[in-house]
Parts: sequence; structure tokens; C-alpha cells
Amino acid sequence: MMSEILQGANEFYVEHDGEKAATIEFEPGSEGGEGPGVIMITHTFVSEELRGEGVGVDLVKQVVQYARDNELKVVPMCSFASSVMDKHTELQDVLV
Repeated sequence: MMSEILQGANEFYVEHDGEKAATIEFEPGSEGGEGPGVIMITHTFVSEELRGEGVGVDLVKQVVQYARDNELKVVPMCSFASSVMDKHTELQDVLV
């Protein structure tokens, strides 16, 4: 079952029972010294009830698509996003 991914302020998230059950957060890179045109994935969270369903991977893919749509590069600072992007070569075109 694919949950609907919603967009918030510098995040994408999935709701479950009216609560944020999974989130991926990112920041514009200019604050971190990476320069404009870069976003840094800073945190990924998936609740117990959604774990094992691929929701975290879907959230990383959503950020990659957002980056492509906005001509941005991605720095996966969170270990989960980094490991997903290592495993999925089709996501690596947006890496800095």
C-alpha cells in the first residue's frame, strides 16, 4: 500500500491516523556552506507501524524528484537517506 506523501515546510511526510507517521526533512544548502542550489537531507523518521513498507525509501525518492524538478543537488546528511541513495543508482544523478 502506497501512502500519500504530503509536502510541508522543508519536509515531506506521510500521515497515519491523523499524525505524521513518517517524515524526511531537508534544508537549503546555503546555510550549511554548500551554496545555493543544494538541499541537505537532515533527518528521516518512519514510525513503527509503517516500518518495513518502503515508506522511508519512497520519501527519499520524493526529495530526489523535488530536487530534479527544482534543479537542485542533494547532500544526504542523514545515514538512512545516504544508504538509500547508495543502493539506488537511479537516484544518484542529484548528488553533489
